[in-house]
Amino acid sequence: MASKRSSSSSSEPSNTGLVVSLVLFVLLTIGLGVTTYLGYSGQSDLQAKAKQAEQKATDADKKARKEETLKLAYKIAAGVPTSDQDRTTFSGRKSEFATDVGQEIGTLKVLGTWDVSSPANQPPKTYATLIAELQQASAAAAAAAKARENELADSRKQFEADKQALAERLKAAEKKLADANAAVLTAQQTRAGGADKASEDVKKLSDQVAQLTLEKQNLDVEKSREIKILQAKIDNLQKVRETFAERIGPIMDKVQSVAEARPELPELTELHDLLTKQFDKGVNFGQETPKGQVVKVDRDRDLVYVNLGTADYIRPQVSFSVMPAGSTGKGAAARTRKGALEIVSVLEAHLSTAKIVEEASRYRDPIMPGDQLFNPAWNPSQREHVAIAGIIDLYGNGLDNTQDLINQLRKQGVEVDAYLDLKKRQIVGPGITERTTYLIVGERPQVSQAVLAQEGNPLSEAAREVLGRMNEMENKAKEMGVTKVPYRKFLTLAGFKLPKAATDVNAASYLRGTGSIKPTESSTEEKPK
Repeated sequence: MASKRSSSSSSEPSNTGLVVSLVLFVLLTIGLGVTTYLGYSGQSDLQAKAKQAEQKATDADKKARKEETLKLAYKIAAGVPTSDQDRTTFSGRKSEFATDVGQEIGTLKVLGTWDVSSPANQPPKTYATLIAELQQASAAAAAAAKARENELADSRKQFEADKQALAERLKAAEKKLADANAAVLTAQQTRAGGADKASEDVKKLSDQVAQLTLEKQNLDVEKSREIKILQAKIDNLQKVRETFAERIGPIMDKVQSVAEARPELPELTELHDLLTKQFDKGVNFGQETPKGQVVKVDRDRDLVYVNLGTADYIRPQVSFSVMPAGSTGKGAAARTRKGALEIVSVLEAHLSTAKIVEEASRYRDPIMPGDQLFNPAWNPSQREHVAIAGIIDLYGNGLDNTQDLINQLRKQGVEVDAYLDLKKRQIVGPGITERTTYLIVGERPQVSQAVLAQEGNPLSEAAREVLGRMNEMENKAKEMGVTKVPYRKFLTLAGFKLPKAATDVNAASYLRGTGSIKPTESSTEEKPK
């Protein structure tokens, strides 16, 4: 019995090791299976993500090629010069994006029928061709209208001369008749026989007066008919020009909308500006009336006395542009100014002294008594309202001086309803309303095409934002019926002292919002007071 127990006890350790080994084997097998499953599952996810990324890259590349094709289509439609590489690229891709290109071209209705699939790769007439044709037609119409106006002026001048000659002949005949009547009276008093001859002379002179009166009436009728015919021709030419303006209107609107949607194409903005200069009526300063005149010039003290005073609500620091005496009527304010004045002190109800800020030619064409004073921003009966958009360069250093202009206008009693803050790139003020008289349009930011086309560049994004704000203010002014005027023309007529030569506008510093927009230390140009 003792030997059996001993044998059973010695076999227990070997069974326990086998069990442990089996347990470990099972655990390792399960772990290996789980690990293998997880590894294959992660590989499948990576392959799916890689395929998805590859699809996104393919879509992005296709979208980029599509955008480039549409950009080339717009450039070709606008008539912008393109390289051989651009034309080859467009020819190769137009079939790939035929639907998209066809839809975009379909919106350009003014281009007529453009078969995109044709080998020509361009429309029958581009925007540039249409603009050239309209410019030629407009120039011909303007030349014809000018010729008719000159013909009308010559006819009126000849009519006045003939009328004056007939009036002189009539006056002379009437004098002779009066002398003859006196002679008849004298003859009747002296001898009856001489009265018969005098009566015959009176009858002859009366017939002459009647004939001259009839000729004068006939001349009046004939010349009035000629003037009426010429006036009808001028009206007809004006209608032709208005018709051209109506035809160019849709083109201008389309070019502006495309330029706003495609800021990377500055050529479209240049086309819109060109059309605006050619067909926009713009500001009509010809109707601007003088606000006063020079009554005396003191050369010893460089002072000028003007007929504006307390009764006219004039104040010191108000400036005026000086025009030659007799500058009234159509085109008066368009004449070259003789100089500029600034009110120094108010003396009486209609008398003030002013200093000469600028004089174009002191010796050949000096400021003299009788010269007219102009300033569209000053009104003795009410406060004028203006708005400012763009870069205002007052000192010729290429930097923006909008705030300086606002300060000077407010000193003259002018309300600034809105202006474009180029640092913040925001429109400041209550906004353009029906009370706003002028929108003073400054220079646009000059940024190179390469910089403007860059995506993610802070400078290009700022430039596009500023141009968008300027377009917004111009559209609002058009909606409210506000007159747009270039800032240099406005400042010239308002009596501001302008730099002798303008400098290219440098937009980099204030578009980034980092630099000061005041003149540099090297600038020696004196600011107007």
